Amino acid sequence: MKNIDYFKNWLKNLDLNKNDFAVFGSWPLYLRWITDKITDIDLIVRAQNWNEATKLGKLKIINGNENIEINAELEIWKQRKPGDWDTDNLIDTADIFDGIKFVTLENVLKWKTIYNRDKDKIHIKLIEEYLKSNNK
Repeated sequence: MKNIDYFKNWLKNLDLNKNDFAVFGSWPLYLRWITDKITDIDLIVRAQNWNEATKLGKLKIINGNENIEINAELEIWKQRKPGDWDTDNLIDTADIFDGIKFVTLENVLKWKTIYNRDKDKIHIKLIEEYLKSNNK
């Protein structure tokens, strides 16, 4: 895995408006030292930016969800499933670290609770402990 500065610089130079995407998945945990195991970056983009995103990589369908894959390191999603999410709200309420938007831990926790894979169960416990210890 490349270091965090590599990915932050990569995201800052991504040919998308920085106000129209947010990092989802495990990265919000990684930034807070909740986990040190991540394999890629998951982004969500506003619907109006989807056409721009499709020009950046290969279109794939995973579990009925369209995503764009770039060099197996980045996946861009128009809608993140499972669950029925308001992508604009996830982006608008995102935390900002070093100029990059990251979906809030509370929303990542909700998503991981719905998805409930083995790695999500581990992350759920870690997020809950983090939020409790930080009075959130």
